Amino acid sequence: MYYALLVILVVALVIAGIMFYRHQHTPRKFNSAPRTSGESVTDDVEDDWDEDEDDEDDVPEDGEFVDPGIVRANNEIFDAWEPFQELLKDAGVVDVIDGMLEYDVGDGAKTFVGIAEMEQSNPFLKTSYEKALEDVHSQLFLSGLSGHTKISLQWALTDMRAYFKQAHQRIDQDEHESENLKELGHEVLKQAEEFEHAGERFENRVYVQFIVKVQDDDIIEAETADDVIKEVYANANQQLDSAIMAANAFLANRHHKLTRLYTYDLLALFYRTFNRHTARSHPFERLVSNQNFNLFTTASETDKKIDDIDRMVQLEQQMRTLIDHDPRMQELQQKMQELRLAYLTRRHQLATQVSRELDQSRKEKLRDELHQQERQIAAERESMTEEDD
Repeated sequence: MYYALLVILVVALVIAGIMFYRHQHTPRKFNSAPRTSGESVTDDVEDDWDEDEDDEDDVPEDGEFVDPGIVRANNEIFDAWEPFQELLKDAGVVDVIDGMLEYDVGDGAKTFVGIAEMEQSNPFLKTSYEKALEDVHSQLFLSGLSGHTKISLQWALTDMRAYFKQAHQRIDQDEHESENLKELGHEVLKQAEEFEHAGERFENRVYVQFIVKVQDDDIIEAETADDVIKEVYANANQQLDSAIMAANAFLANRHHKLTRLYTYDLLALFYRTFNRHTARSHPFERLVSNQNFNLFTTASETDKKIDDIDRMVQLEQQMRTLIDHDPRMQELQQKMQELRLAYLTRRHQLATQVSRELDQSRKEKLRDELHQQERQIAAERESMTEEDD
């Protein structure tokens, strides 16, 4: 009897330990519910994690990407085509927002990654003292790194188009140079551009990734769920800015300044990373500019948004038809034409009157000048006659 109770007790303890372990290691979603100061955040979190949810088919909702269907290329059929967003999703990236990469790692926390580009300098142009001083600052920076910071290198094709464009503009805006010298400058730049595009040159770019984590219990007070998310982003941005400023304290003085990449720069970095050669012939800036002025967008749109745009276009056409056939609008247009004609007539009359007044005043002025010259000539003749006498 004693051994049976002991066995039951041991089994109960093992089951309790397993349940506690699973509770501690089960992913918990970030709690975005409103909260007040002093309120516990983790006690009221409902753990709605379901291991079978990943096996269910996802049904597209409003705002999600709609599968365009089967894609054919080079006599091959790709019926499992997925957009670029799916690649980021598989990598754990939830969104690129507010100058950060957002990850949802569970356990009631959100992880954010901020990327800064390190300025490069040429060590062959530095003295031995400057190199030694740069090594000291680099060691201080590296010794201060923790597991929440990563350094990445990327070889990118050299792109000098922006430099050549600015150089051409500076030549055109220079007012002190002759046209022949400007033409010679443009010719030299053109030859340099041809030499630049003749081959492929690579440059090394260094990126420093700063990783911060925001727990849901770090947000003490928020009235709505949107306020909670805003506070999370503000907290993450503050931590990233502090980390970059601390790193710049060692690197900026030795010509390795860190420049933080915000949302647009992060998207451009993704584009260059996955399109090494295309990014040179079709840069990200031109891609965005062409997209803004295209008649038809190539971005992913939902069926609901397309229907809304079509309905708005139809409403605009109906309103334009009603306005064009409205008799009041026709009367208004006729009155506007009459007013415009009266305005032009009055303007012509005033211009003619002013021209006549100016001509009259000029004639009077010329007449006065002529009389004055005649009096001066007569006076000179009288003085000459008196001298002869």
